[in-house]
Amino acid sequence: MKTLLKKSTCFLLALLMVAGVIMSSPTSAAASSSTDGLNYLYTSEAPETSTAGVAKSFSFSTKTTGPLSILVVFGAPTTFSYQLSSATGTVLDSDMIVDTDTNWYESSMGYVHGPQYSSSEVGTYNLSITTDTDTSYYLLIAQEASLAAISNSSISVTAGFTHKLSVSDTSGKIKWKSSNTKIATVSSKGVVTGKTNGKCTVTATTADGQTLKCKVKVVKNVYKDTKVTNSGADNGKVTAYVYQASLDSSGNLVCKVRVINNTSNTVYQLNKTSITVRNANNKKVMSYTVGTKNITVSGYQYKDCTLTIPKSKVKSCDLVRSDISLSGSYTYRR
Repeated sequence: MKTLLKKSTCFLLALLMVAGVIMSSPTSAAASSSTDGLNYLYTSEAPETSTAGVAKSFSFSTKTTGPLSILVVFGAPTTFSYQLSSATGTVLDSDMIVDTDTNWYESSMGYVHGPQYSSSEVGTYNLSITTDTDTSYYLLIAQEASLAAISNSSISVTAGFTHKLSVSDTSGKIKWKSSNTKIATVSSKGVVTGKTNGKCTVTATTADGQTLKCKVKVVKNVYKDTKVTNSGADNGKVTAYVYQASLDSSGNLVCKVRVINNTSNTVYQLNKTSITVRNANNKKVMSYTVGTKNITVSGYQYKDCTLTIPKSKVKSCDLVRSDISLSGSYTYRR
């Protein structure tokens, strides 16, 4: 069967450029990756010497599926045959290329011919080349690699909570690593867990050697809202809201509350005050009725106080991404 290289001009030139580098500066024959969208599975370290009629074998392994492109670079068009086999010896592709074949490509490196085979499985392959004369050549085996993408280039994670990262346009196992596991860890499935406030980088390495990075910022589990004064509240009303909340060392949820009195009366008591916490999906996580809170706020003034939900009533919650509201009434005197 004859399956000649049928790639775009840009792809062919990219392969030939690599072949040129090989010829001028030998590189390792081990598989390697590149940012140009190719996986280099075999590159000749030096000219491959060939004895007429004697097959020379090359073993290589793929890390993804897709077209395999093989470039053989001779000093002049040369008749040769090739056979591509699986690790078990099954012949996948074979053909004889004659020196008069019209598909020879003349480049600055020499004369190039390139069989192509679409790899349906990740695994080890064997390529044998037999020439009809004693000669030498350079061999390059490459494979197009899908440029993988990570779901997030940067994330913010609350300490004690997680964020799932994923990688698309790739196959095979992903290796995950955190640059600082004291800040954040990452599981084998890309689940990032915030440990303590700080910054680190999570790296995903694909099976074909691509590396993708996500900057991670871990923040304390603290709820914060904008602090306003009388000018930022409704006139003629008394407004009370939580502007900060966090867990203390005993596990109680301590809420800092601002009471804004935009009336001419004096507020001296909050009655039947309830605190409700809803998560990022607007689902109620916890609700607690504090009861009566004595506080004196003169007309057109504001004052801060603290309301606490005891540990026994506290539920696990990502406070950074939550909403906390107050409800109840107040007592005033004219």
